[in-house]
Amino acid sequence: MPQLMRLAGSLAGTLLAYGLYKVIRLIYGELTSPLRDLPGPKSSSWIYGNFKEIWEAVSTKTGSPGRIQSQLWSLGELCPP
Repeated sequence: MPQLMRLAGSLAGTLLAYGLYKVIRLIYGELTSPLRDLPGPKSSSWIYGNFKEIWEAVSTKTGSPGRIQSQLWSLGELCPP
């Protein structure tokens, strides 16, 4: 039984260390990415960004929801249909 507990503790510690490594790597990658310095269009909303402008532009061009709008909708339902 003590060997099983040691094995479970080792496994839990390893998984915790790996998860922490992945989180730190993700954060470090975001903070040091050269893409952070690329200028982009001013966003009209802090929450929605430019999704609404893209949605409206595609709607006026096509007249109906298309593949792009369906993909935007699947990104978290940020844009109204």
